[in-house]
Amino acid sequence: MKRLSMVGWLMAAFVLLDLLYSFWQYYQLPLDGDIAAIILPTPSCTTVLENPLGLHAILDKEFYIGPNRFFAHAGMLVYFRYVPLWLQTFLAPIDSIYAASALLKVLTHAALVYLLGIYVTGTYRLSNYRLWLAMALITPVFQAKGYHDEMAVIDRSITYTAFYATPLVGLLIYLLPFHLATWFDRPLAMPAWQVGLWLILAVVLALSGPLVAPIVLLVAPILILRQVWRYWPTADANSWSNHARQAVQAIPRQMWLLLGILVLLCLYSLYVGQFNIEGQAVEVPLKERYEKMWMGLYSILAGGLGVPALFLVAVLNHYLLRALPISVERRRLLTLGSWVFVLAFLYLALLPLGGYRTYRPSIIRRDTLIPITLGLTFFFSASALYLLWELPARFRAAYGGLLALFVFVYTNSDRPIKDDNTCERAALRTLQQTPTDLVKLPRDCSLLTWYPIPDPNSSETQVRVLARWRVVPETKRYYQDAQ
Repeated sequence: MKRLSMVGWLMAAFVLLDLLYSFWQYYQLPLDGDIAAIILPTPSCTTVLENPLGLHAILDKEFYIGPNRFFAHAGMLVYFRYVPLWLQTFLAPIDSIYAASALLKVLTHAALVYLLGIYVTGTYRLSNYRLWLAMALITPVFQAKGYHDEMAVIDRSITYTAFYATPLVGLLIYLLPFHLATWFDRPLAMPAWQVGLWLILAVVLALSGPLVAPIVLLVAPILILRQVWRYWPTADANSWSNHARQAVQAIPRQMWLLLGILVLLCLYSLYVGQFNIEGQAVEVPLKERYEKMWMGLYSILAGGLGVPALFLVAVLNHYLLRALPISVERRRLLTLGSWVFVLAFLYLALLPLGGYRTYRPSIIRRDTLIPITLGLTFFFSASALYLLWELPARFRAAYGGLLALFVFVYTNSDRPIKDDNTCERAALRTLQQTPTDLVKLPRDCSLLTWYPIPDPNSSETQVRVLARWRVVPETKRYYQDAQ
């Protein structure tokens, strides 16, 4: 096996240290207000678990939470019921909760960075320094503090991470063979077991996070069109229609099968999602939704350097590529970049059609921006690697300095998180150590809720979850001052 060069080792050290630092950042974050209801689960979250395919919504026309998100609910429930208990082999119960949350976040973070690195370089091999260089450009964009509020991929909330970012790991794995076949001209010859596994994964993905379906419905047609364009010159026909038919027939059947089934399942998921009760709370006219989205986009762009800098460096790279001599790789990257910009625009144009949520009044927020954030990061990294090698020597050092500045700005902005869960931990220790069953907690912070709990009876759900984690007995109840 080829060994890493010194540059490769430096990039690998940077990426691994960044992941360790990110784990520590995630370990300092508090729990969110949705986690208890999902893990117990409460009646509001039980219906989706009893109806994995959302048939209850379709057949009975019943509205309930997340009818098309069974695997996100089930995955989070299983993970947080068992992983904190396994970690208690060497951690205290309270510490194990935060460690489990941080572990899921950093695993999602690492998987997305590695998969994006593969998408950029076309190689899985960790002995390839180009892969580590790509990942070194990608990982600083994942912000735990700094520009988190504008562009976080890994959210402060573990529930949002599990529902938005984690399913994208599965989606990138699913689309990877088709990406390599389409953009790197790799043969697509998946063995029967992998086809079967991908068919199962298609069901899981379509019924998991809310970002999967819109991404698939935008990306899958592009992959097919790219394949048609690839095989067009090889078609031998007199008429345009026969030419197109031959090009379409040349596309591997496995691509038609697996992308086609995933698209159909995602369309089904979007239909079932119409019965999500969270979208029925407030009716906002479509025109007003677009107005809110543009205001939200302005807030993101004006909120800090994070998103504007990423967008501008992607645009700069596209411009620099156009100035280089013609080559197959240059043409591929220009096409990729153009599609990233087009799909980002289409995604924004379609986003308000997904309805309105009271907890996301501006329609667009860091969680719904994730597809654009990852798309721009992917193109930036892919084009940067090419430019580093292909720019004229007199410009290469300056461009390398620009990339170093980019990495520094994002790394420097992601300052250490201090004391974010200190109040919550103190409340848990008070609840754990107080001998009485009824405990008054300070209202400085909430505990497994979004807001303080003034009524002791309203803490039953939270206490039952804490009892599962061996923090307190189920007989405990707590409350906080209403004012």
